[in-house]
Amino acid sequence: MTDYPNAKAKALQYFADQGRVRGYSPTAYEGEQSITDGQRMIARVRATGDQGFRPRFAVDDEVNFEPSDYDSAFTIILRLFGGDSWDPKRDDFYPVHLQTIKREATPTGNTQQVTVDLSTLSHWRNDFSRLFPDDNQNRTGPDWDDATNQQKSLNQIAQNLNR
Repeated sequence: MTDYPNAKAKALQYFADQGRVRGYSPTAYEGEQSITDGQRMIARVRATGDQGFRPRFAVDDEVNFEPSDYDSAFTIILRLFGGDSWDPKRDDFYPVHLQTIKREATPTGNTQQVTVDLSTLSHWRNDFSRLFPDDNQNRTGPDWDDATNQQKSLNQIAQNLNR
């Protein structure tokens, strides 16, 4: 599995440019594979090219990170369709809240890993408003939390019907 450093660097610069267009002042850190906007937001970039809609990542950095200095924290998952390069016209990105990654991570050997079902996050596909809201307010919107809670509720209803 490759780390896709060139794709991540291009994507980070693209995200920073889009943030500036929206009136923010983000800084991309290619070496750290992250982007920040002061204390408002920090995001780490992960990438997949050949894992389909259920990529698996080692997420030790995310699990061990305490974003107390930031209002919000994300992992941005790049889905690369053209090999190891980033092209915003071809490729997709999914900004996933850090708490979702932490909650879904499981120990595997010496690392924490997460398998992400991108089809359940299609509502955030290529959504800059999650990282750089148009109205300068953090949007929370639906995420795995809502899907998980809805599933639990439906499971409880089904169990009650079977009694």
